[in-house]
Amino acid sequence: MGKIKEFFRGPHRRFARFMVFSTSVLLILWIVGPGHTFIHWGRAALEVRRQEKLIEKGLDAILITDEKNQRYATGFPFTDGSVLVSREKAWLFTDSRYIEAAEATAACCCKVQMFDKSVSQMDLIRAALKEAGVKKLGGEEEKLNYASYIQFEKELGLPLLPSQAVLSELRALKTAQEI
Repeated sequence: MGKIKEFFRGPHRRFARFMVFSTSVLLILWIVGPGHTFIHWGRAALEVRRQEKLIEKGLDAILITDEKNQRYATGFPFTDGSVLVSREKAWLFTDSRYIEAAEATAACCCKVQMFDKSVSQMDLIRAALKEAGVKKLGGEEEKLNYASYIQFEKELGLPLLPSQAVLSELRALKTAQEI
């Protein structure tokens, strides 16, 4: 123990402090950064819970348009776009303002796609619905206004089944990571 104290007080003290600081920063980045970290493991557990809830309610997928629910589902806050969660996978659709941050934050739990003038959000959602083989699509009846709800049904070619309760039930139950 004396040699360690001497190292931190001796002529190499700046180097020792730098190494302790660097190690601490790397440890923090490992815990909250991209890749296989505790935060991403928590998101993966949430994704499994969401998908189990879809199966329980008889839905193939749910379209999430509310900002708070989108953040809950993906861990990424954004204001323009939507999230589609199917039984097998999830998609986050956003515009160019958020694409880089979304890919860095949410790519661990969902496929991030950008819409723009050449490819609309509806085109991306339709392609994802087709890829997932969705026949029964849930929607947030309490968060979407009636006109938007009808527009989604018309443009997607599927009725939106009332599914706000799915998200409300999931958000009510907290995991250890969320507390």
